[in-house]
Amino acid sequence: MTDKNQIQAIIILYSVIIFITSFITGKPIDDNWFRWIAGATSAVVIVYTVYEKWIWRISVFRKISEMSGTPILHGTWKGVLQFECDASNNKGEVEIFTSIDQTLTTISIRSFFKKPSQSYSVIGKIEKLQANRKQLIFLYKNEAPYGKRKDNRPHDGACVLNIIGVPVRELSGSYFTERNGSGVIKLDKHNLHLVETFEDAKKLDGF
Repeated sequence: MTDKNQIQAIIILYSVIIFITSFITGKPIDDNWFRWIAGATSAVVIVYTVYEKWIWRISVFRKISEMSGTPILHGTWKGVLQFECDASNNKGEVEIFTSIDQTLTTISIRSFFKKPSQSYSVIGKIEKLQANRKQLIFLYKNEAPYGKRKDNRPHDGACVLNIIGVPVRELSGSYFTERNGSGVIKLDKHNLHLVETFEDAKKLDGF
């Protein structure tokens, strides 16, 4: 949802709440305009916060979000990361779990690997290139635990994933690192729950 649409939605919600409250109570708005404004403001903040965090991606609101061009990625995705070379200059692939925490206006991404390592997004956004083409683009930092960094030192990277399907059934694309590393990622299994570790992800249903 764009900033313009958010402002329009808040104004409409504000007006509707005041009108409905006035209609139910039978009291004109002019009686105590400050009380009306204060009450409506509180209601708008509560309703919008709940909608922005949760309601927009469930039930009928989910369909509205998808039809308006906001794909729902929230949850944990499982797939494969194929890399061009490792510390020994060998190609290969590893299992990857990517946990996406998404609200209507924000998104953050964490990825977990069996080899002790995880990455987290610094900046992330959904880019709407065309009506039927969207990408998840983010910059990330990758860190292995202390004592496990000899062959996997901390580094920065960027990732561009194509968002496929409505509802979304796959995220796939490329990544690049400051160490001149690169590869491709394909995520095609999804669970609604968010996780904090690789081990937790392995326990999710369907994975």
